[in-house]
Amino acid sequence: MGRKIDMKKIEDITKCQVTFSKRRSSLIKKAQEISVCCDVDVAFVAFSPSGRISKFCSQKRKSKRSLGNFTTLKNLELQIKKSTLELQILEADLRDYEPGPEQEPSLHQLSWCERNIEQSLQRVMARKVSSKT
Repeated sequence: MGRKIDMKKIEDITKCQVTFSKRRSSLIKKAQEISVCCDVDVAFVAFSPSGRISKFCSQKRKSKRSLGNFTTLKNLELQIKKSTLELQILEADLRDYEPGPEQEPSLHQLSWCERNIEQSLQRVMARKVSSKT
């Protein structure tokens, strides 16, 4: 049996990249095996610690069907990059609401957060009302 490894984030960047490259090839191999054995569509997308995209799409089905609304893998990559950027923006916005433990929020920051939360709540309530009609 293999050795037991604790599941935790690898802090050392070099070790993280090495582990990713080793596991990536295993995951791609497993995705290919599932595709062949079960005759199913498989798409695998992974982002490396350095930001590179690794992808796999089963060859047998790729020509028969498109992946959802995307006609090519390039369009899928662009959508993933767009979503990643949106996520980074949202995470940055979220940090505005969570000052660090060494920082005390000012009254101005707290009132700004309160205003934004109230506006968001109003938008959600408006969507909820419009979706019921």
